[in-house]
This record gives sequence, C-alpha cells and structure tokens, in this order.
Amino acid sequence: MSKRKDAMDLLRAELTDLRKLLCQSPPLTAMLARKDVLRRYGISRTTLYRWLAKGFPKAVRGFWRPSELDAWDSGPDSAGRTLAGQSGQSRPC
Repeated sequence: MSKRKDAMDLLRAELTDLRKLLCQSPPLTAMLARKDVLRRYGISRTTLYRWLAKGFPKAVRGFWRPSELDAWDSGPDSAGRTLAGQSGQSRPC
C-alpha cells in the first residue's frame, strides 16, 4: 500500500508542476490563415505574393501572426497601406 501511496503523491506533485507551467506560459494567439490575410487587406493571392517579395511578414507554417501584421501596418513606410474597407489603396510600398 505504501508504494501505491508514494506513486499517487508523485503523480499529484507532477500534475501540480504541470499546472504551474501552463499558468506561466504566455497565452496562445490566434494565427491568421492566408484567406484571413487576403480578407484583412482586400487583396488577391497574386498581390500577397508580390508583397511577400517586398518585405511583407512571412507566414509561419502557412499562418501569420496578427502581431507581426499589426507591426507591419504601423511601420514607418505604412503610408498608402490600408486595411480592407478603409479609404486609400492597399499597397505595401
């Protein structure tokens, strides 16, 4: 019975450690798929690939981080770039 109790105590301790790690981890952010990026900027796939060649944030395993897109939107050369539904042209440069 003692071995069983020791094993249960060990499992409880490990579970507590895992919960602490999960609570300390930064929250996961939603990643944007290509269709979401196209919709966000109101552009075609061709334009997206053109933008990628000119410095648009790269996808990570096929998805974009919203924080990188936000940083790109507010970058120093963002004049002329707009989100879909806003006035102006949707161009990277």
